Amino acid sequence: MRWAGEGEELWFVRVETFVEGDSARLVEPAWQALEALLVHGSASEERHGADQGTGLAEPVVGMVFSVAATTAGDAANTAVAVAVAALGDEARGLYGVSVFPRRTAPAERDPSYPSLND
Repeated sequence: MRWAGEGEELWFVRVETFVEGDSARLVEPAWQALEALLVHGSASEERHGADQGTGLAEPVVGMVFSVAATTAGDAANTAVAVAVAALGDEARGLYGVSVFPRRTAPAERDPSYPSLND
């Protein structure tokens, strides 16, 4: 697993950032930039990615990845900095940040959880 930041604990994060225009065009470049920004660890068990969405009727790019930090607040700050760096000039504002200890992250999607794709 790879991560960004320095600290005593690994945190799993999701950052959603407003972008201008079609967010779909930014998903692949955001993912590639995120790959380059996760500089610690090894490539085994990759658990990061980028997706598109709509937040308050505005285009959003979401990114999930891990950061190392001492507190949840430090993890959130590092996560936002990484996401903004990954989007560069395309970032227009922060929509949301989710942070929780990596040790509590689910290993995979619970098959009993309902999904529109099932």
